[in-house]
Amino acid sequence: MRKMITVVMIEDDPKERKRFNDFVSYRNDIVFVGMTGSSREGIELVQLHSPDAIILDIELHMGTGSGIDFLKALNGITSDSKPLIIITTNNPSPVIHNLTRDYGSDCVFYKRQQGYGPKSVIDMMLMLYSTLNPDSEDTEFSDELTFSHFLEKKQKINIVDTISQELQLIGISERYKGYEYFRDAIHHLLSNSAGVSESTINLVAKNAGVTYSSIIRAMQTAIKKAWDTYDRDELSKHYTALTDRWTGMPTPTELIHYYAEKIRKTFA
Repeated sequence: MRKMITVVMIEDDPKERKRFNDFVSYRNDIVFVGMTGSSREGIELVQLHSPDAIILDIELHMGTGSGIDFLKALNGITSDSKPLIIITTNNPSPVIHNLTRDYGSDCVFYKRQQGYGPKSVIDMMLMLYSTLNPDSEDTEFSDELTFSHFLEKKQKINIVDTISQELQLIGISERYKGYEYFRDAIHHLLSNSAGVSESTINLVAKNAGVTYSSIIRAMQTAIKKAWDTYDRDELSKHYTALTDRWTGMPTPTELIHYYAEKIRKTFA
């Protein structure tokens, strides 16, 4: 059985670290051996664990140092093997992207590109690892995690990731608070046979510790910003349901119902 791929993540956003960690929690082909928001601590983790791969955020505004600092320090470390380096960044500048490649990065992900998320990053990492290590064997399942249990948990993770990708395709991204509420409401609806109702949104509000009205306002704001600023051709391509004839936008419950039905058919 091929050894589990070990990864160190240097990312200053705790929510982003949790997203990635949750995504691989039920996999047995990849594991995070360390996560930090500090470039200095990132170097210490690499020296301690000698990981197979590194996911590196260039901007560490909520942490310390920077991704460039990390890459400079990493190049000064003598090692028998070089880890894969996957860059994630909010900076679209080709100059920055090329600079990271000069320092040895293998791939750069722009965080605001369509489809960005743990799945796209991890999939690319595994593909690159397989390409660079052609003798590695296919992943097998450990005795501690049965095949059926793995599939059950993996599907739950894939559904959440699918919801996230669908929302981002119409411009409702994580920078809007309504994104999180839509994601949770759609996931709840997929887990229950009842139609969209106040109870669905009330449950999301209860879990988030906020009021029903604040959830609705956040959802409406996310829709309005997406429909006002996002490319209309992209919107009409990915959101095919009818919208209000006066506003040209769906209501929160209409959007929730649309994606619950769309994703339910995908996983049927």
